[in-house]
Amino acid sequence: MTISTASHEIALNAIADSINVGGAAYEIWAQRFSEACDGYFDSIDSGQRSAAVEIAKKLGYSDPSDDVEYDPNVCSRSGIDNAYCHCGYHE
Repeated sequence: MTISTASHEIALNAIADSINVGGAAYEIWAQRFSEACDGYFDSIDSGQRSAAVEIAKKLGYSDPSDDVEYDPNVCSRSGIDNAYCHCGYHE
């Protein structure tokens, strides 16, 4: 099923609005928004992901692999090595 760009924009704006509660700091909002977007990207066809990612980037989405200091072995929430992190996000 093909989803239009406008539909992606509506869906991603709804995700952004749903995350924007409680007056959280921008960094926390951006992290939560990016995680929610990743779930959305997993639910759409791979051929449409690049268009949806571009829309999400305009709204504040950031891919951790784009970060110069990104290390997949370090928890993005605590900054601690995944093997020792206590946040409960890792298995």
